[in-house]
Amino acid sequence: MSSDTGSAKSADPHYEAFTAWSGQQGVRINGVQAAQISDRGSGIVAQRHIEAGEELVNVPTSTLLTEDSLPANLKSKFENLSIHGLLASFLASDYPQLKQYKEWAATWPTPNDFRECMPMLWPQSLRTRMHVRDSGKYACSMLPPAIGCGDWAHHSLVMFREAVGPGLLRKQEIKFQKDLETVQQVLPGISLESYRKDCLAMCPFADLFNHADEGCDVAFDDIDYTVTANRAYEPGEEVFVSYGSHSNDFLLVEYGFVLDSNRWDYVPIHDTLIPDILNHKSQRQKLDRVGYLGNYTLTSDGVCHRTQVAIRGLILDDKDFRRFVHGQENFDERDEAQANEFIATKVLQVYNWEAEEALQALKRVDDIGIQVQKGIMMKRWVQIRNMIQRAHRNYASLPI
Repeated sequence: MSSDTGSAKSADPHYEAFTAWSGQQGVRINGVQAAQISDRGSGIVAQRHIEAGEELVNVPTSTLLTEDSLPANLKSKFENLSIHGLLASFLASDYPQLKQYKEWAATWPTPNDFRECMPMLWPQSLRTRMHVRDSGKYACSMLPPAIGCGDWAHHSLVMFREAVGPGLLRKQEIKFQKDLETVQQVLPGISLESYRKDCLAMCPFADLFNHADEGCDVAFDDIDYTVTANRAYEPGEEVFVSYGSHSNDFLLVEYGFVLDSNRWDYVPIHDTLIPDILNHKSQRQKLDRVGYLGNYTLTSDGVCHRTQVAIRGLILDDKDFRRFVHGQENFDERDEAQANEFIATKVLQVYNWEAEEALQALKRVDDIGIQVQKGIMMKRWVQIRNMIQRAHRNYASLPI
């Protein structure tokens, strides 16, 4: 879950029972407790003042639910199934060993929780393109480019999609379908509804920590898994860990949330550059030779270095381009101005238009059953628009 600002509610009986069960399994819990966090589900909060360096949670590896925990007759039925798929098939089955995890299972998200926050389970109405302008010239995708098919609405070229590959959501769906088909071959009674449990956590208590772009120190070895405070925390303050340096698009697809503040956030901007590159064989070869073909991104600070190289490949002659790549260029204000104009007008202005169109399209979605999903997508598109507009200030004197 996310690190959005929220408040902790009073202890839930399920959390109390789970905490007691965790202690019986050998989990040590120090100065923190599980709590229901408003607007986003479970979390961990400080019970008292905590100093930096205090060990907060210690989980013996023997309590982790892993492949080694599963019945041998279940594992023998699968050969090429991922670990997530294997664990999911166990959780969706009726093996008697599941009874020992009932206190843990009571804290897991419900199927409806997943339907609200996981794009893979969202209805088609949030995946289709909508015509916003009366002309109907452009159809706007409501899913951000990294999540959807990988392209923004103003470019749907087949060769572009082949160049950048499928978006995050499609990659997840391909893996999910492969695992599901494998499971159903062996356990035909398992349905798609039951198999959705493969998103569940497998580390008791410690996996109730929510994610932030900076969090507590986590360490593990053959003996235990520990969470140590990275700074001081006050009573009632939520305590976080970090799942890694992930963009908000990745977090939404894999975990079902976006952070309000994320220093690792970015958006892909391949499609403004790649069509021009693909249409010019010499440009494509030039960038490919130096290892700068594709993977262009934007943050609030501006475009990445790979993007700067690609733009120089489009506006400089071969000699000056080679000098730029090797850091030997003589600074030329005209080249710099030309590159900045390209970024401001051909990249950022186009993307800003796209974000505005997506927000307008989402406002027209009035299905009462998907208001939570709509709110998540509007939040993400506002983040993208704000990122674009902040970056634009680095390349143009006038606002978008």
